[in-house]
Amino acid sequence: MPRKPKAVKLEPYAATTVRGPREDARWYWRVREWKEGRRDTAWTGWATRKEVVEIVADLVSRGEIPQDGPDPSVVTVRDLCEVYAAHLEDDRLDLSPNTVKLRETALKVIKRLLGAVRMRQVREPVLQSFVGRARREGYAPRTIRGLLEVFGLMWGWGSGLGLVPPGDTPRVRVKVPNVVRHTPTLSDVEKTLAKLEETPKGARLARVLRLQAVTGARIGEVVQAQASDFDADRGVWTVRVGKTGGRLVPVPPDVTDALLENADGEDLWGCSWRTMQTAPSKLLPKACEAAGVTPWTTHGLRRLAVDRLQRAGVDVASAAKLLGHSPQVMLRLYRQVSESDLRKAAAVLQSTPRRAVISLV
Repeated sequence: MPRKPKAVKLEPYAATTVRGPREDARWYWRVREWKEGRRDTAWTGWATRKEVVEIVADLVSRGEIPQDGPDPSVVTVRDLCEVYAAHLEDDRLDLSPNTVKLRETALKVIKRLLGAVRMRQVREPVLQSFVGRARREGYAPRTIRGLLEVFGLMWGWGSGLGLVPPGDTPRVRVKVPNVVRHTPTLSDVEKTLAKLEETPKGARLARVLRLQAVTGARIGEVVQAQASDFDADRGVWTVRVGKTGGRLVPVPPDVTDALLENADGEDLWGCSWRTMQTAPSKLLPKACEAAGVTPWTTHGLRRLAVDRLQRAGVDVASAAKLLGHSPQVMLRLYRQVSESDLRKAAAVLQSTPRRAVISLV
């Protein structure tokens, strides 16, 4: 691959390559101007380094954007994702670092599932296919809707620069079901699992939920686990499929033994992982009703895991690493603060020795 061209600097403008090269040896450049501590994009397009030098020189002499504007040469969705990602990194000073990171993560998924599609082919049926692929990979409806929102923002931005075909942004609606946000107690979980174990299908689901309960893993990670992912000697499970990449999760020996004892070769559950992933929505509500407990979902087990880790005093970084989440997301979305938690927190302050407290009187 040809060596990346050096940046072009001619105050107050600087030009750097964003991606490339194309077959004609041109790279996609961004020319920026420094204005009162911020960087404003003055021009983007495909060019050789010699051509960019001329463009920058023209900008310096005239102090205005060239008449031809940005080059509409983004061919595929992957191209648009890459240019938009560079825009987020360099130009969106109005966005928080967390927002930029979330959008960049979404762009990676969009590139992987939709990147090869040419821009002129992006229509509603293509996005419907994208939604279907995302569902088959285990992404929740709310997550898929978020991916489509980022796609819409990117498309609108590209439209303003002439990088996308003219016309309205293709739109697809994703129905997000009402989510049961109740966090069960350990007693609720045991009662429910006992009811599930009364039938063969329920017993299979109970094994899945027990593994999820003792690890705090996502249901999608659990149902796609295979026998070879478990190392009984080390007492660990290698999670190979996850939103945040692979990780090692310690698993109690008795749980590992029970899983491998019921395994059929690599198969832990006796059915496809897609069948296993839909089983909770069909079997759990009835089991909760039979057990006389408030209905809970597999996501409730994730929240229960976070609560147990926090109340046991496990540091946030270790808990987040175990669950495959960032500390910020874990505390903001999963931690459920109870009245008992608040009373314990207040008790810590109230039991502080008086001599260690600064008087406010």
